[in-house]
Amino acid sequence: MSRRAGAEELLPAHHLIRYADGKVQGHLLNNGFMHGHTQWVSDDDDDDDDDDDDGAEVNGATPAGGRGLEESRLRVALDVLQMKTKHGWTDTSVDDILEYLKDLLPAGNTFPGSLTEAKRITCPLDLPHEKYHACINDYIIYRNEHVDKTKCLLCDVDRYKKGKKKVPRKVVWYFPLPPRMQRFFADRKEAKLLRRHTERTEAVLNDVERIDTQC
Repeated sequence: MSRRAGAEELLPAHHLIRYADGKVQGHLLNNGFMHGHTQWVSDDDDDDDDDDDDGAEVNGATPAGGRGLEESRLRVALDVLQMKTKHGWTDTSVDDILEYLKDLLPAGNTFPGSLTEAKRITCPLDLPHEKYHACINDYIIYRNEHVDKTKCLLCDVDRYKKGKKKVPRKVVWYFPLPPRMQRFFADRKEAKLLRRHTERTEAVLNDVERIDTQC
């Protein structure tokens, strides 16, 4: 079947995406059609249109719910926060996504409807930590003898942003080691992996001593 345009009208490239494979598709998107080209011929044009129409009809009548949501609130909240960090989602985008998903689920669901709620759900898992103001150029941390300083001693940059409120330019989080190690060793599988190097080294040393004794 042929698609024709006026004598001077070029056929838009985006109309032909479904007929093009990789390289041709990229060329069409980047460069468009050769000037004066007014005809596109495809033997399977009608079939493609029929398939698209059938697909649209089926998709329009198929519920998107699928199986019921079996994950816990904690699992969902953790997954969302992990994806936010991995893909660099903004707080606003996460709020919009969670609100949309919550509205899709049946009434009375406990799905987190905002980023704030997701963080609140995971709060009990939070590790003990301390926050310190730091130089924007990473020269010093405002603690101990520097706790009252308002400028960096090395680069002379202000500790706080300009404005009425004292908003630090940079904040660093410090997680003490003991609670972190306790969290790691609370999982048997993780604990076994953490001990693997030491236990393997001890086993090798024992074998060496045994061989030396036999010799």
